[in-house]
Amino acid sequence: MASLPRPGWYAGQTVADRDINKQQLIKLVRIKDFIHELDIKQRKGESLSETFDKIRTQLHDLEHTSTDAMHIKRSKLLDPEALPKLFHNMSVIIPYDIIADAKALHRKWCRQDFNADPLRGIILAGTKQPKSGRSISPLSEEGGGKGTRLEPNYPNRISAKFFGTGDLVSGQWWPIMLTALRDGAHGVSQGGISGKSGEGAYSVIVAGAYSDDEDNGDIIKYCGTKDQTKKAKMTEDTKLLFANIRNGHPVRVIRSGGKKENKSMYKPESGYRYDGVYDVIDSEELNKNEAHYRFTLRRQPEQDPIRFEGRYARPSAQDQEAYSKVKDLMNGRD
Repeated sequence: MASLPRPGWYAGQTVADRDINKQQLIKLVRIKDFIHELDIKQRKGESLSETFDKIRTQLHDLEHTSTDAMHIKRSKLLDPEALPKLFHNMSVIIPYDIIADAKALHRKWCRQDFNADPLRGIILAGTKQPKSGRSISPLSEEGGGKGTRLEPNYPNRISAKFFGTGDLVSGQWWPIMLTALRDGAHGVSQGGISGKSGEGAYSVIVAGAYSDDEDNGDIIKYCGTKDQTKKAKMTEDTKLLFANIRNGHPVRVIRSGGKKENKSMYKPESGYRYDGVYDVIDSEELNKNEAHYRFTLRRQPEQDPIRFEGRYARPSAQDQEAYSKVKDLMNGRD
């Protein structure tokens, strides 16, 4: 397994004891105790299941805990015997969901993104200031000043203009579509298909928008957009999916939850969840006058399972709590 190196900022980070928040530090280092507990139980031949559940809970807690470079360095969480041990420990078989969530947290901290606010980098409708406090114009490229939008030049924004998984992990979750755009999962703030003309779709949102959509987990029947002019003119989004077939590019699948019309057992309880890459293998015409086509998406093998049920499921309890707070905030209830 390829190593995930420690970032340059980590080696050069100094620690001032007088500025350390002891409660925050205790919360950060707790996961190291659980990792050490794994080794002890492994040597004794004891069951690891309970400790794995502790680690799951702690990883989800840390994902929703804001911190800073100094506390990360003081806690030594990026040292080989800490967080990286969950995806490099060859003596213990670590469950796939723990590996994925540990990698996601590790990558986030490595790029110096320590803010756990689910709406970081997002400007809510009716406000002129981002949550970071930097002064900006009320207009931005996404949203045009109308409604909730991304903060212009947000430093931790990740491009979604690529084919494949990139640094995303199976089960990665976001409360609203804009946050998936911010983190490089989906390339548009509105619309179910994102890609580049002539090359193909990078990602699709599976939400059961059309009655002809079918979500069977590893196989998805996904409808392109209809021509609203009734002139049988293929939409640009539909053309993207045909380009995937022609060029052989896979598409990232992000499932959306909460919509009543989406009856799939695989949908998340809320928000948006990344579920891996799928090949677009064929198409069928549903309505010639509307240039409406349905595509068959097949999940590529050797990926982590879809995290839709049980202890592996996302959203986690902590995700659900964050989702409720986000919805209340966006609905004007503080």
